[in-house]
Amino acid sequence: IYCIPDPKVPNRLSLWFAGGALEILEENPADLEKWKKLFYAKKKEPLQVANALASRLLVGARTSETILKDGTLTYELDRPIGGHGQVYNDILYSDNTLRIVRGHNGSIYVFTRVPAVFEKIRF
Repeated sequence: IYCIPDPKVPNRLSLWFAGGALEILEENPADLEKWKKLFYAKKKEPLQVANALASRLLVGARTSETILKDGTLTYELDRPIGGHGQVYNDILYSDNTLRIVRGHNGSIYVFTRVPAVFEKIRF
């Protein structure tokens, strides 16, 4: 996800989704094997092939060729989804430790900085 200020609306960040990752919730070996079969089957069903082709053609979706040890599947979009007026967050409140935003569908999100995690990140 990347965002930039909306040129027409103050306190609004326009969002574009350009990729991400799908991860298995638990690392149960049986679940991990099912996950791998679902996403990395050598022989795909016709509907899976059609969905992958449509994703590639419509948004330029590309998935990783290899599976990570923990089962993570990463993807990138050559033509990001979103943009000004389509996908956005309105910033309702923001300071050094807290941000409250309203999403384009009206959902309210409250973010807080986690000091231990933030200190590990080097800019």
